[in-house]
Amino acid sequence: MPQGERDRVRAAFVKASRGAQFAFVGTVRRDGSNLPELAGIEGCAVVSVDEVIYAPALLGDLSAQLFTIQWSGAPLRRAQRAVFLAKSWMYGRAIAVIEVSRLTGRPPLRALRSELLQERLRQLDDALSERVAQADLVVSARVGAIGTLAPEEDQLDEDAPSWRIATLAVREIAKGQPPQAPLVLFPDPPSRRYLGASTFCEGQDGVWLLHRVEADGEEDIPDIPDGYTALHPLDYQAPSLFPRVHVLALRVGTKAEHSSEVR
Repeated sequence: MPQGERDRVRAAFVKASRGAQFAFVGTVRRDGSNLPELAGIEGCAVVSVDEVIYAPALLGDLSAQLFTIQWSGAPLRRAQRAVFLAKSWMYGRAIAVIEVSRLTGRPPLRALRSELLQERLRQLDDALSERVAQADLVVSARVGAIGTLAPEEDQLDEDAPSWRIATLAVREIAKGQPPQAPLVLFPDPPSRRYLGASTFCEGQDGVWLLHRVEADGEEDIPDIPDGYTALHPLDYQAPSLFPRVHVLALRVGTKAEHSSEVR
């Protein structure tokens, strides 16, 4: 294959990684599955993980593990080695994934690994930029105190979350004009409705992407003065990420100003 064509194939592969939770180098061991639940399902193969490029952190170290992969292109052959992109399918005694794309031959792994990780970071930036654009406030702050909010009488059911209030001492501002002491409502413990929401503690530092309570439009969130929420997993970031979040906020602001000028 000519070099130009190889470069185009690799670029398309990297772009496809946006739809994948897994990127890894693997070798096909056999047809079928190592999960009893998938026995008899066609189009599957057992693949040993030779190198993990990225994968969901909660799964831990996946090196040398055996995956079941359901292929989406040409059938996989025993002993075939490739770089795989895949999305989650099933977690059990082993992991099953669905192929998004594969790159065979002898791609330059060091360069490809770098390109995939850079694309992953761009994807995360895009998702974070979207949350920044939706936020009313973006601040670096420390939790000064934690209080408890008593549930209203009409919310006393098993699915109603118990709300707590974190009072923030703002240090730096990336977006918006915060009140003197913004109040962040968060469910503790998280209810089934807000399983991805962060919980906070006194003295905790971080970066908050805050949304006014009335803007959330959720009926079960108490409406209090100076009240905000940070219910999405991306709405709380580590303190060290403030410079990056600040840059994204500036970019979002520039795009908004440009959009207003165009109108």
